[in-house]
Amino acid sequence: MSVPALLVSLTFTVHAQRVRGELRLDVRDAQGGALDASAEMVSDANQIHRTFRVADGRYVAQDLPFGIYRLRLTAQGFAPWADRVEIRSGLPVQVAVTLSVAPLAEQVQADSATLLGPHRTGAQYSIGRRTLGETIAAQPGRDLSDLG
Repeated sequence: MSVPALLVSLTFTVHAQRVRGELRLDVRDAQGGALDASAEMVSDANQIHRTFRVADGRYVAQDLPFGIYRLRLTAQGFAPWADRVEIRSGLPVQVAVTLSVAPLAEQVQADSATLLGPHRTGAQYSIGRRTLGETIAAQPGRDLSDLG
């Protein structure tokens, strides 16, 4: 084989090697039903930030440079899921995710702006008209002394 033919064959061999991978994502609920979800895939080293929708529980991300990715999934009514995914070869990486139901959260907000006086340093006890009207005195004429 001549030297030019050898160089041409080596050139084709180098171009045939892929340095890209593929991620196949499968998203399900606890009963095995397919879920629609929002996803975010980030690789700081490769400067990649992709957001996409998972429809009917499946998504295929192609042409991904080799590296480590942070994958985050969210679906309405389910707890968010996040993990690292490594793409190291041209073989597809399969990730199966089961999302759990989000815990119920309840939040109570109190308007504390009217409860505390920001310019007062001591304790203050306030008695409103309703409290005075609901209080029954032990002896007639001793209403205010019974409240203390």
